[in-house]
Amino acid sequence: MNPSDLTYPLVGLADAQPGRESWEWFRDAEDFSICVSWRLADRPSMLIVDGEGRCWRISSVRDLGVTGGFWTRVLRFMVRQSLHRLDLILDPIPDMTFDDMKACLCAAIQNNPDYWRDDEAIAGEDGPPRSEQELLDEMKAQVGRANSVAELVSNLWEGE
Repeated sequence: MNPSDLTYPLVGLADAQPGRESWEWFRDAEDFSICVSWRLADRPSMLIVDGEGRCWRISSVRDLGVTGGFWTRVLRFMVRQSLHRLDLILDPIPDMTFDDMKACLCAAIQNNPDYWRDDEAIAGEDGPPRSEQELLDEMKAQVGRANSVAELVSNLWEGE
């Protein structure tokens, strides 16, 4: 499968440790085909769910090198944030449904609170302090209500 054949937006689950995964979302094929250097290790075997709810596993990642204009590359190199263009091969996962993916996302939220929590809300910087579990439960409820990948993106990431 070619990344340009997927329906965007899509979400990806990085398999750092089962149950403690980190998730990210991708706007379009260009966004999906580039990666910040420190996230390169997250791409191999990443679970991908496209806008139609189809599931894929990245089976191969080939780093095509640093991308961007000269000054952008220099600046990004200096801050250790260089962008790499990737050649990705995806294999379908026919036995995983959108609901299965939402269950994986809820498990990742619960089991990896350091990645998901809002420290400002817990500290009460914008109102009364909130418990970490209350915030995680709200996020899981947002995942449960989502009927599409676009709703997941809207609920979890676009408000950042």
